[in-house]
Amino acid sequence: MSPLDFAVIGLAQVLILGVGWWILRKGSSQEDFLRHQAQPWFSVGIGIMATQASAITFLSAPGLAFSQGVGFIQFYLGMPVALWIISRWALPWYYRLRVVTAYEFLEHRFDRRVRRIASFLFLAHRGIAAGLTIYPPALVFHYALGWDLALSVVGIGATVLLYTVTGGARAVAVTQKVQMGIITLGMVYAAYSLASEKPGALTWEQWLYPAQATHRLDWLDFNWDPSTPYTVWSGLLGGTFLMLSYFGTDQSQVQRYLGGSDIRQSRLGLRFNSILKIPLQASILFLGILLYAHYSRQETPLHFNTSLVENVLSKATEAEQSSFKAWETEHAQLEAERRILIKQKDNLNISNDLKINNLNDEINTNKARAQNWIKEKTGDGGETNLIFLHYVLNSFPSGMLGLLIAVLLAASMSSTSAELSALTSSTAWDWKGLFAKSAQVQETNSSPTRLRWITFFWGLYAIGFALLAYRLGSLIEAVNAVGSLVYGAVLGVFVVGWFLPKIQSNAVFTSVLLVEATVLVLWTTQDWPFLWYNPLGCLGVVALSWLLQHSVPFPSERKAPSN
Repeated sequence: MSPLDFAVIGLAQVLILGVGWWILRKGSSQEDFLRHQAQPWFSVGIGIMATQASAITFLSAPGLAFSQGVGFIQFYLGMPVALWIISRWALPWYYRLRVVTAYEFLEHRFDRRVRRIASFLFLAHRGIAAGLTIYPPALVFHYALGWDLALSVVGIGATVLLYTVTGGARAVAVTQKVQMGIITLGMVYAAYSLASEKPGALTWEQWLYPAQATHRLDWLDFNWDPSTPYTVWSGLLGGTFLMLSYFGTDQSQVQRYLGGSDIRQSRLGLRFNSILKIPLQASILFLGILLYAHYSRQETPLHFNTSLVENVLSKATEAEQSSFKAWETEHAQLEAERRILIKQKDNLNISNDLKINNLNDEINTNKARAQNWIKEKTGDGGETNLIFLHYVLNSFPSGMLGLLIAVLLAASMSSTSAELSALTSSTAWDWKGLFAKSAQVQETNSSPTRLRWITFFWGLYAIGFALLAYRLGSLIEAVNAVGSLVYGAVLGVFVVGWFLPKIQSNAVFTSVLLVEATVLVLWTTQDWPFLWYNPLGCLGVVALSWLLQHSVPFPSERKAPSN
């Protein structure tokens, strides 16, 4: 990287950290730290989008499309439906009760136990997810500059933590506009750079032929097989349940739209995302298709993390080195054959779809052997996360490379800081009074100083999990898989609270414990696509709560508020 790249990165970080410091100078109340209010719909919408569009999205999604195709877009098919339901049902509840966290509603509807078990599930998984959002920019510094990965993780985590601790939710809300601007500029340039590689003599159909021949351009899959990870049906059913829980019950998102100046502004912010999110995600995935067109016409490494491979080979036995070299030779031969067939399409317009698809299967099989061997030796299963980065480091000019890295840092700071802010608000608000009984001590526990210490704790928690993220493979799949383990059960509690007024707290509390335990057992023993855990958890809690309420003689409880 050139001095200009470092200057661009430094300028972007000074700008973002400066906003946090400026907000701190203006003063920060407890309410401002927990939830920045009175925002217009555009700020609400940008906040929701920036929280969801982490560095994971921009680093891992193109690599996922490169490896598997654009079918991941089906994951988002349920989002418009989910946001409409949230706008219609959840939002009025939250505004009517004037809650700070989503889980506060559950105490109004049930009791404190139900509120805290839902909050606990959120805190446990969202702290892990916050760690996963720290990892991508650390990976950039490790891969681009050779910095130690662990030290890079700690450095990035400390920077995000400092920024969040100084400004709280108020800083997050304000700087997300700056961060989304940087993100948009960087991704537009990446798309332009890849698209400009197409020779003028080729049509777009010819240029994208390698992806089309290997079915990477199949956006929709109507296959009924439930073991297929991404289909129209898993997206519409499993995706709707996941998005309902993520946007309707996850404090990292609820905190964003409860900051609207009124219910109308919050509702418009949600609709803004329901319209733009799928096109935005499709554009990011299409970067992966452009990457595939780029790499299909030139030699590519067997494993994109070449420095890791060199390090492993230096410690391997002669037999292992020989095996790896054989895989590299086979990889080069197969790719050369594929390039000949692609060249025939480019020059003579001769299609060889079946041959290219068969070669692609052989290439993938050979790569899987090499990648599994690397993973056995190092635990690193994240080559997918490096494909886009490999292109950037080898193709971008000085200045733009710095901008792209600034994009990843901005995306990381935007999503991680929002999640740390949400973790803080849930801890302070939903667990207030656990160790302190008097109202005066409870208020002290939620003072700005105490809130910053809570944020500091969650920052350390997230950094700890970020240090293990290299083992998880595709980050964009990993972060959603982790959420799916708890989202369904939590959503089930809210569905009972919203729509089933006769079911009381004992039945719900027992159900969520049993269903969550079942989901975790199935996750450890079955190889199911993660999207299906969301409807399973939600419907399981609803059905079991109803059954227990009508069959088990629980002790009498206080009457829940009527709808």
